[in-house]
Amino acid sequence: MARFLFITWHGGGNVPPAVGIAQELIARGHTVTFAGYESQRQRIMDRGFPFTCIDTRNWMDLPLEQRLSGMLNQVLVCPDHLRQVPELVTREPVDAVIVDCMMSIALVAVENLNLPYAILIHTIPGCFAPGDPFDQYFLDSINAIRVQVGRPVVSSSWEAWSRAPCICATIPELDPLAGQVPPSYHYVGPVFERVPPSGWQSPWPPDDLRPLVLVSFSTHDQWDESTRINRTLQALPSDYYRVLVTSSMAEIDRIIKPENAVVTPYLPHREVLPLVKIAVIHAGHGTVTSCLAHGVPMICLPNPYSDQAMLAAQVEALGAGLALDGDNATVDDIAHAIKRVMSDPSYFTAAKRLADSIMATRSGEQAASMLEQLAWAGLGKKAV
Repeated sequence: MARFLFITWHGGGNVPPAVGIAQELIARGHTVTFAGYESQRQRIMDRGFPFTCIDTRNWMDLPLEQRLSGMLNQVLVCPDHLRQVPELVTREPVDAVIVDCMMSIALVAVENLNLPYAILIHTIPGCFAPGDPFDQYFLDSINAIRVQVGRPVVSSSWEAWSRAPCICATIPELDPLAGQVPPSYHYVGPVFERVPPSGWQSPWPPDDLRPLVLVSFSTHDQWDESTRINRTLQALPSDYYRVLVTSSMAEIDRIIKPENAVVTPYLPHREVLPLVKIAVIHAGHGTVTSCLAHGVPMICLPNPYSDQAMLAAQVEALGAGLALDGDNATVDDIAHAIKRVMSDPSYFTAAKRLADSIMATRSGEQAASMLEQLAWAGLGKKAV
């Protein structure tokens, strides 16, 4: 039995892969502890894991114009992690540490611990490519701290991550830069957490044969998705479609709900996607891979930040959907895209091919096996 520590943060799509891998480790008889932010405590403890808080602040509570700097100072380049991470390991010894890829200073602290560690890249590594403006935005701050504690400077996130095994929780087909990543990067496939049934029941009678469209935008409240949802609902006439909308609680009051739409604040994708014909989504990695795992083609209305625009473009390049300008696509644009996908079998064929690729990965098992080998190697070195 080995002891694993996951260091994570409240970023939305980064948490389910960590939880899914941890669940597989528990099933194999290991112990797992999570360390993160107070806003994550309940969700992670509800999955049965011990949780240690490293920060009570929540950058999402800041006014919108302060959130980028808040995320930078509280998560991406947080000097407090230099102290907090060693304290965690001192209080409760572990055999291996898994660090979320975006927690750059937590990673620096782990590098100095002389413990086996791995990095969890919860989306496509391509969206953190060397030279990317977002990556360069905070690189000087990271290197200043690396120099302060005697670590070599890095030219990019990719270089920092290449010093340890990287678990990439995606398939290479979704990453346009998969052929360029360092050899320490391992594409294990999307990892989905095991969640208890929600008890959701379809509100439509069994003889309602209208195609079901999933309109699934981020339940994380970083963006106000209500305008995208309302435009999409206007593009889906009641005579032709049934519509299931998942959205954050904050947006539900701003959604203009037509007769053919049902709105819910949360629903596990695996419960509804087997019934869905197509999905209109924000193109976050978790939603994209959930749709593809069920062979569901997508209309993507990405937000302009994070991995969404790159994933939307790759979904279109793979023939599994269409990418629109999320901010500016009109009702007519969305309606035309839906009609085009619905009428062309090639989109469904491409989505099914990617579903087969995802099913073949055995992602959680691959990731857990990698971490077991990492921990056993470290224990063997300690015994010498």
